[in-house]
Amino acid sequence: MKVTDEDLEGLPYAERWLLVLMATLCDSKTGTHFWSQKRIAAKAGMSLSKLKRTLNTLQKSGHITITSGKEQSSSNLYRVNLEPVIRQKAREAYANGETYPKPKTFEEKMTDRTWADKGFALEGDGE
Repeated sequence: MKVTDEDLEGLPYAERWLLVLMATLCDSKTGTHFWSQKRIAAKAGMSLSKLKRTLNTLQKSGHITITSGKEQSSSNLYRVNLEPVIRQKAREAYANGETYPKPKTFEEKMTDRTWADKGFALEGDGE
């Protein structure tokens, strides 16, 4: 599951990190995983109490859904919900059968010099 910068916009650091981690743990087809909180906390480098608070915050904001495993005496089921945070421009583009962001044409790619603005230069580029 891919998380973009815009999906993370406005989230504090701990929530950002945990959402990215949770997305990487998820099955790519179902968007879910069932890792234990102890295992997630160890992977995230968080205490168990910090993990629980952060999961609660992500659940309240709609970024994740937690289905309790108590009824089946198993681990919780976690679903990463990136649907509520998908960019409006992307939705509009997809609705019109387009992609977002719009792919660059060959000419645009050849004249794009953003790499040069970042201090990178090709050999013999004179910079």
